[in-house]
This record gives sequence, C-alpha cells and structure tokens, in this order.
Amino acid sequence: MSQGEPRDITRHGQVFTPPAIVDAMLALRRNRGRVLEPACGDGAFSSRLPGCVAIELDTLHCPATALNLDFFAYPEKERFDTIIGNPPYVKARDIQPGTRRHLGSQLLNGHANLYLYFIEKCVRHLRPGGELIFITPRDFLKATGSARLNTWLHDQGTLTDFQELGDARVFDGVVPNCAIWRFEKGNMTRRMHDGRRMVLAGGQLLLTRGIYSVPLSSVFSVKVGAVSGADDIFANAELGNADFVCSKTAQSGELRRMIHLDREGPIAF
Repeated sequence: MSQGEPRDITRHGQVFTPPAIVDAMLALRRNRGRVLEPACGDGAFSSRLPGCVAIELDTLHCPATALNLDFFAYPEKERFDTIIGNPPYVKARDIQPGTRRHLGSQLLNGHANLYLYFIEKCVRHLRPGGELIFITPRDFLKATGSARLNTWLHDQGTLTDFQELGDARVFDGVVPNCAIWRFEKGNMTRRMHDGRRMVLAGGQLLLTRGIYSVPLSSVFSVKVGAVSGADDIFANAELGNADFVCSKTAQSGELRRMIHLDREGPIAF
C-alpha cells in the first residue's frame, strides 16, 4: 500500500509496508528465479524485483502491471522460486464471501485469520527449494488454531530465518508483535541460519538454541505404577513374577520383585 491512499484494513487487511521492512525482507532472499508477490498492494516488493508476478484483488490499488484477481483463484500449478510479501491480516468474520468461496483448507478451520490461508497457499506454490518470505504476526507458531498448519509446515521444510520485531507497532497502530521470516520448502535440516533449531511439539513450532523440554505426554504416557496396598503379600522376592521400580530405584538401581496379576483367577505356581 502507498501511504497517501485510503486503506480498507477490515475487509482487505491493507496496511502500508515501511521501506525499512521491505529492505530487511529483500535481504533474506537467497534464490534466483521466478518470483511472486501475492496481495501486492502498491507493489512494494514487485516494483523492486524485475519480472515479478504480482497479484492484487482490490481494483483501487492494483498496479498496472499486476494481475487483478483473488489470489485464492490463482492456479496452484503455477510454481515459484521466491514468494515474498505482506499478506493481509483479516479476521475470519471479515473475510469477503468471494474469497471465502475459494478457501477449502484441510489444515485450518473457519475461525482462522486470512494470513494463515496465505501461508498455506504460498507454500503450495513453491518449487522444491523455494523460499517464502513473509511478515506476519508471530503468534501463529504457538496458536492452537494453527496446530495442523504448523505440523504440515514442519513436514514441508524449515524456517531458516525468524526475526522478531518485538512490541513495535510496525503498521501504524495495527497488527502488533510481528516477525519477518523465511521458510524453505524441502529443507529438512531443521537448522536456522542463526544457530537455532526448529522443533515441533504438540502442534507448536519452537525455535530454540538448545535442548528444549517438551511435554512428556507428547512422547509417552505416564501411569501409576504398582500399588498393592498389601506389600507383605505382593512384594515377594521368591514368588514374584515381575520387577517394578520403587523408592530405592533412583538411588541404587534396585528393583522390587512383586507378584503381578495381569488377569483374573488364581496364580499358577
């Protein structure tokens, strides 16, 4: 978007992308090849990338060289080496009916913000090794509503760069807590350029520099162990048929031999 033109933030999520942000995002570009800017607005990126395919839905703000259409009606067979831009931030209730008709994601529910649909569709348009460079709210990494999308992203590649912009209101009072990031399709290293690693845990994408503790429930189930209520009977080193951990195990490694009933009926000796 250009600063002097009226914006429709509610319906189209139109916000001006500051030049400094444009510069920072272009600096993340590592591929050379076919480029796409979806929801291009005034063409902040495409105007600086010769040959870039630009798409804009709003006829009032569509550059002469851009395709005036809904990005979600754009054929998925079109493939790109770089997709870069500032996707519109539109709450689910404000997504226009014409756009909603094209949304058929299996990864997002009807409450998802429009920018999440942009992420999914853009990744589908990438060639193997292709890069997606976006500025979005940073909370999608851990949002419950993004869990399936995040799991799918983890299966598709790696976030190689993620620059948090803190609490600065980059877009003139709207959409705080943003981040600039780069995703590389087909890169399964999980390694980021700053040394961090991308980890998936319970539908959340975690970016960490070391070993990250994940909920035990996401790895295995923990249940109550042997509670007999009658140790004099069941804790029997001679007749016991199974070994169990006990209060001494952590210190000495010693296990307790106990009688374990895994079925009803008398014990066979």
